[in-house]
Amino acid sequence: MRRDKRLILLFTMVALATGGLVGTHLATAKPPPVRTVEASAAAGTDGRFTLQFVGDTMLGDGAERMIWRRGYDRPFRRLRGVLDGDYVIANAEGAITATQVPYNRGKEYFYAARPEALASMRRAGINALGLANNHAMDAGPRGVRDGLQNARDWGLTAFGAGRNRAQAERPLMLDTPAGTIAVVGLGESFGSAITADVRQAGTVALDPASVQRGIDLAHEAGADKVVAL
Repeated sequence: MRRDKRLILLFTMVALATGGLVGTHLATAKPPPVRTVEASAAAGTDGRFTLQFVGDTMLGDGAERMIWRRGYDRPFRRLRGVLDGDYVIANAEGAITATQVPYNRGKEYFYAARPEALASMRRAGINALGLANNHAMDAGPRGVRDGLQNARDWGLTAFGAGRNRAQAERPLMLDTPAGTIAVVGLGESFGSAITADVRQAGTVALDPASVQRGIDLAHEAGADKVVAL
């Protein structure tokens, strides 16, 4: 009987000690770091840093006939000297993929640029592509994956869409002489078909909650300034 009591007392002490260690570990464990898209940029020769945003950019659809004749640089010919920011972010209005087949056959407009367009964008002075728009899913999940990979392959940074919400909401963290600037990509709410979820590719729909989460993620990742695109 005494032996049983001693064993019970011993196991109780071990359990309490172990529980204390686990509790301490849980209390002191840091949350996982925020996943981000990283980039950097230097200031211009004047010592100032300029971040430039340009609107819908899509080298496909009705422009393709002219592009095949005159090349991908042609659409940017009259923009020389305009895309002059130290870091330029363009809204990629459509998928960037070799897959030129609409994911939703019932959608009125299908926008997708071929990967070759990225070289001309880079030469024109564009550094990054925001993918958070209503045409991001025109070529489906494959188009989103292709766009992210093709941008990397051609030396551009892409953000604002992903294979799931966790990837789509990653802020672009831009290391600059003016501090760390976060750019959060948010798209219009065009329904569940293009909105990223736990298991679905797409973009992050714009609403008060997603705006606040974008701000929180950016600050948690170390942003000095936050911009929504």
